[in-house]
Amino acid sequence: GMENQQIISEFLMTLQQLMEWPVQVVIRLLTDEERVVGFYQRLPSDMGSLQVLDVYVSECEQVQKYNPWLHYGYPLHLCREQGIHKPVLEALSRRALTAAESAEVLRIIFLHDQPQDQMSYVHFRKQVDEWNKDAGVLWNPTKKRFVHWVDMKKLDKFYKH
Repeated sequence: GMENQQIISEFLMTLQQLMEWPVQVVIRLLTDEERVVGFYQRLPSDMGSLQVLDVYVSECEQVQKYNPWLHYGYPLHLCREQGIHKPVLEALSRRALTAAESAEVLRIIFLHDQPQDQMSYVHFRKQVDEWNKDAGVLWNPTKKRFVHWVDMKKLDKFYKH
């Protein structure tokens, strides 16, 4: 829309007032225009219940950049668009996840609650491989083909100890 400092100030003030309520606000960007994306990425980090999502393909590219073992599926993107708030999901496109965070993401995706820290990596990997096969394949727009949620070889490379 139109840019002027008064409109931006009013928008930020309204957003700040909204953050005082017990709500999760998702701003779904429908552009990859750098100026627009940059504005929303620079919003104050103290707006804890605010989530800014890029267009699906851009979000997918960011996840692949930091967590190449995970194929960021559209169903997960839709959940985030609908306001499912899990800090670990927000971290996917910002940095490489730790082994514990990766296990949490996989439990969310595959709807399982078995914690990784109670099993060896070999057992955990076997469990993830089973979940992965049971879930079937999904379209990956960056690779332009159907893939499983988890690239097991890349998971091994990142997290096997």
